[in-house]
Amino acid sequence: MENVENKVKKPFYKCWWFYVIIVIVTLMIVAGLRQVVESNSNNSDELPADTNELLSGTDKPQNEYYINDKVIVGNLEYVINQVVDTEFFIIGDDIVKTDNNFIKITFTIKNTSINSEFIMASKLKLRRGEAQYKVQYASSDLVWYELAPGLSKKFFVIFEVPDKSTEYDYLFSIENGEDTKEIILRECEAKTV
Repeated sequence: MENVENKVKKPFYKCWWFYVIIVIVTLMIVAGLRQVVESNSNNSDELPADTNELLSGTDKPQNEYYINDKVIVGNLEYVINQVVDTEFFIIGDDIVKTDNNFIKITFTIKNTSINSEFIMASKLKLRRGEAQYKVQYASSDLVWYELAPGLSKKFFVIFEVPDKSTEYDYLFSIENGEDTKEIILRECEAKTV
């Protein structure tokens, strides 16, 4: 009898059932996290493609394109990466400044066809209201560039425009053969320098 009363109780962390509980709780946490990740990836298709949709509170029509949207023109996929509204810009060692403003658009082009595609700065235009502007400056290789199949390349173009106006959105017009698309460049998206 004395033996039973003097028996020291094992600490709970040395009992087999404690480790069974740890394994079950760990499995439940992992399963819950996996379910959250899967539900988030399934819902990502339902989220707005860009911030313009969030700002306007309305669904974007199918034929409207904005900064960061993928826009297919012919066999080329365009994505506007950045728009800067500035009073000057730097080319090499030169600072270019006039009485007007400049809109610098940086974009990526991907060739989605199985053939090389030619890209020319002359096929890019900027519109605001009824006014249309041609490229004043561009990446040096954008004058006439051959983009091989499956490749992507980043370019920039600069348009000289009258003083900044919030009256109209800018429309960046891309032409490729008979296919032309316009990307809406909202004032609120453009960085002002």
